[in-house]
Amino acid sequence: MGLATSGTISMGGNSTGRSIAKELGIGIANVHTSTISLASNNLRVLAGKTGNTTTISLSDFHGKSNVLDTQTLIVGSNSGGTRRGYSSLSFIFSGGSMSDGTANWKSGSAYRLLYIDTSQNVISLAVTGIHSNSGFTSMKISYINGNPNDPTVTVQRTAASSFSTSGYFNFSSWAWSGQTQNPFGTINNVSKKIEFF
Repeated sequence: MGLATSGTISMGGNSTGRSIAKELGIGIANVHTSTISLASNNLRVLAGKTGNTTTISLSDFHGKSNVLDTQTLIVGSNSGGTRRGYSSLSFIFSGGSMSDGTANWKSGSAYRLLYIDTSQNVISLAVTGIHSNSGFTSMKISYINGNPNDPTVTVQRTAASSFSTSGYFNFSSWAWSGQTQNPFGTINNVSKKIEFF
């Protein structure tokens, strides 16, 4: 969502659009710590004030967002319904869509897939190209429409159970095992919000 374009900005707290710690995901839900420093690199990057000699103030955070990329995913599935989300790779399944479909955190590479395999409890993500295991810190999948009881799921890049590249298929992929919550639900053609931080 990003921080407010005017008004009060605080280091900590739980006010969406007002708390720097909440925008950066520092702390746990509903306990966003204020024990952070304006000298911290992640705060300086968010404010656009890098360099230790650059003056920084709370007003530098107005209108800033920690979101690297936001996509709308239209849910599709394989014929058995065990793979749900989006895939452009027919050997996985062909279905769903992502708009605009380019990964801003990987120089505009195309998303190849983002889905959960409910039979294996694995969420998988792939983008076109051979890349390093970097570019985003976390990915959040949340409700736009469909069943409002579908859970919001956030995964950390560094907690992926695997990262791999395929020269043959020209993609880089991440997988998170042990995912017992299905953020894509059981209904096709509904929208999910995908955010990369």
